[in-house]
Amino acid sequence: MKKRTKKWLALTMTGTMLLTMFSGCSSSTQAGADTTGKNSITVEVFDRGTPGGSDPTNNFYTKWIQEKCLADIGLEVNFVSVPRTEEIPRLNNLMAAGKAPDIAFTYSIPTFFNFYKNGALADLTPYLENAPDLVDFLGKDVLDRGEVEGKQMAIPAKRVLKGKFSTYIRKDWLDALNLSLPTTTQEYYEALVAIKEQNPAGVSNVIPLTLTSDVAWRAGPLLQSFVKADITEEELYVNGVNESYMLMPGYKEGVRFLNKMYNEGLIDPEFSLYNDDNKSDDSVARGQTASLMHNWDWPYRSAPGIYNNLVQNVSEAELVPIDPFDDSNGTHRKSAYDPSGIRIIVPSTSKNPEGAVQYLNWLAKYENRYFLQTGVEGETFEMVDGLPVLKEGVTGDKAMNSLNNIDYVTILNGFDLGDEDKNIQYAVNAYPNASELAEEAYHISMNDAFYFPGINTPIESEAPVGSTLKEKEKALLANAIMAAVKDFDKVWDDGLQDWLNSGAEEARKERQQIWDSLNK
Repeated sequence: MKKRTKKWLALTMTGTMLLTMFSGCSSSTQAGADTTGKNSITVEVFDRGTPGGSDPTNNFYTKWIQEKCLADIGLEVNFVSVPRTEEIPRLNNLMAAGKAPDIAFTYSIPTFFNFYKNGALADLTPYLENAPDLVDFLGKDVLDRGEVEGKQMAIPAKRVLKGKFSTYIRKDWLDALNLSLPTTTQEYYEALVAIKEQNPAGVSNVIPLTLTSDVAWRAGPLLQSFVKADITEEELYVNGVNESYMLMPGYKEGVRFLNKMYNEGLIDPEFSLYNDDNKSDDSVARGQTASLMHNWDWPYRSAPGIYNNLVQNVSEAELVPIDPFDDSNGTHRKSAYDPSGIRIIVPSTSKNPEGAVQYLNWLAKYENRYFLQTGVEGETFEMVDGLPVLKEGVTGDKAMNSLNNIDYVTILNGFDLGDEDKNIQYAVNAYPNASELAEEAYHISMNDAFYFPGINTPIESEAPVGSTLKEKEKALLANAIMAAVKDFDKVWDDGLQDWLNSGAEEARKERQQIWDSLNK
């Protein structure tokens, strides 16, 4: 497959970037310490207990930040350590005591909403006017996801790679049947029928398509292609109860299509019993299965090692990514990951919210975030074919406690080289035996991709019933797929009504009210 990236001249850095040591830069701060002075802030950092790692508040990178930040913008930075495994309870305690650091963060959206409702967060809107690098780097799509009721209550991290789904098929089996890679839903269906009926490899109990009990995920690209092609943002938001597609116009017909495939023997008959990926992955790695849907890079990862194990078991096997599921407009729409990641917050008790935003603006400058994500050439990384590659086995002061130091470059979710092609190439280089296949899979994952609207208003009625709705959704999808064709409508309609009665309808109505209030 043809590579889509271009050769580029890598930016070289002067490693340690030696600066004059400033006596005011303390190396660490205990959680709850008070910050005084207009020109100082405290910044949360996770303590992950990384084997062979360094003190997360006092190491080569924290010292580099402290020295360079003080020299560049006159801001003293101290770090507060919070155990990663105790992130939410520790942050809750610090916030309640009024001792949280000036910059804190959480992956938990409900926790973020709870802080907002209780007036525990600073409004960062006025400070963004003097943070042009941060605003430009994150962009409106990301910043909007930290806005609540017209106020910037969080700074979301920017997700570098947003691709979610791809579909994979055994090309060697198609070649044996003189079939091309399918480019439409009908061609995909016909290919699986041919594989089942002709079994080109003579496999015992051949499985055309493998799924698990998590059908919404494992058949995501197919099911989402049946959703109304011209669906509006309002319909996506209002009907997206509990991050589900159950209420999306057309989704039922996608489940009906899976029901047809199941009744024709095209789907693993035991899929509903698989509560994890293990047996499904194993059937692909053994060479028993023709097709699967999953994360864009799932088969090519070293763990679970599907592709590597497959080619060891079947030397001629070719498991390639495809993009077959077409909607009524002829496009291949599929959801992508939210463009934002962790929520960075500034407590209302902060004495220096302006300094906190200026620190994030400093981080947004390419030379700063690049150095923090790579370190010192020759010591922490090497340049290979124009791309930085982190060295393994680095210990001591320069050891990174998190991959590419994301705990220090909190405005990023992933590794960023300032160019999308470079970022993709860096990511797929992690799969040396399948980098071209992985690259193609990523481009497929982003072809005609869409996001859910980024509205941050809490949905009070949804959180308490989320787990119940998820379990009922999984049961309904499995039951509807396995139903006799003549019983499909009744099984679906009855199950959907039960799902609605279990809290989904109330949540849908609340979503409609929120949408209407924000779009008067």
